[in-house]
Parts: sequence; structure tokens; C-alpha cells
Amino acid sequence: MREKPDVLVTFENRQRTVAFPRESRALVAAAIDACVKACRFPRPASVHVTLVGNRAIRALNRSHRGKDAVTDVLSFPSLSWCSGKPVLTAGDIDPETGRCFLGDLVVCMPRMRLQAVDYGHGEARELAFLAAHGALHLLGLDHERPEEEADMFARQEAVLAGLGLSRERTEP
Repeated sequence: MREKPDVLVTFENRQRTVAFPRESRALVAAAIDACVKACRFPRPASVHVTLVGNRAIRALNRSHRGKDAVTDVLSFPSLSWCSGKPVLTAGDIDPETGRCFLGDLVVCMPRMRLQAVDYGHGEARELAFLAAHGALHLLGLDHERPEEEADMFARQEAVLAGLGLSRERTEP
């Protein structure tokens, strides 16, 4: 029996290029939930995922990061972090649900599809990778320094392996 998720993931699909069926929603939610559990986040949480096309992600990347290029995933954390721990205030916790909003993820679906082909694996693995990568950013991780990158990428691979999507696996 599957463990009940600690993360409520909501979705908004603003693109029409790549189908996003129920199975994909479940996969993204499972990847995010696995990251939250792996990082031992202390509270039930929520994350909002928006699916966009190339133009929308390029505009967001330009306005928020100063990079005028299409990218695969953007993370917009809502929490502050100190020494790997969330700095929670009363306003961070929804009084009705007890959940803490971690932030927003924006996934570029056409880029996801292209990268799946480029890396020689299925779209499911690439979509789960982007969800995990973005979720780890929401959880305060980064990959600016080599040791941070090694830690973050090891966590991503562990999450993907737990979902049955390890790099060695060949998808149909």
C-alpha cells in the first residue's frame, strides 16, 4: 500500500503542445512528495505547478533571472532557509489545512519533451526529473558549488530510482 502523500500538489496547464494526463499528474506529485520526505520537511506542505510553453518560460526566465532563453523548469520558493532548515513564521502555515506553501514550479513542456529525446530516455523520467529538481530548489537546495551540485543530483537520482525511473532503466 502506498504511503499517504504529505504534499498537496495543484496544477495549472497553460500550454497545449504536450498532453498532461492523469498519470503524469500523479508522477509529478509523487516526485515532489518524495523530495519533501527525503528532505524531512517538518510539516505537511503544498506546491503549485504550472505547465507552460517556450514563450512563457522564456519571458519568466528573462524577467526573474535576467536570462533571455528558454529553460526547462523554474522554481519560485516561498520560504527562507538558514543552514538547511526552513525559517517558518505563523504566516507560512495555512490555518485551515496546517500546510506550508513551499512555492511554485513552472515546467516548460516542449523543452521537457525535447530533453527526453536528447538524453535518450522517456518523457516520464524527464518530467519526474524536472519536478524533483524544482522541488529540491523549493526545499532550499542549490547547485552553485560543486559539493551542492553533487548532493542535489544524488538526491534527484535517489528520488527517481524510488519511482522506478533510474537512469539505467530503458522506458518503452
